[in-house]
Amino acid sequence: MVIDASALIAFLRKEKGHEKVARTLTQRECVLSAVTRTELLGKLVGSGSYTETEVYEALVPLCDALDFVAFEFLQSDLEAFCYARRI
Repeated sequence: MVIDASALIAFLRKEKGHEKVARTLTQRECVLSAVTRTELLGKLVGSGSYTETEVYEALVPLCDALDFVAFEFLQSDLEAFCYARRI
């Protein structure tokens, strides 16, 4: 399952729905793209929720649950067109 930044932000901040994200992380193979990782780090540090050091420390336990993958042009196109159809 592909995990998005908002789900991981909810999980890390223990916001509404964080339990569901926790279950997903433990019960399924989860993927996080490099682009989403960038968004996640930027939002957490930019909002003041975490320092740069803290955000890296928060991600360490997630490394076993997440497979980090590169984001290539083909994936970018597929995601863009999938997003466009949802609007």
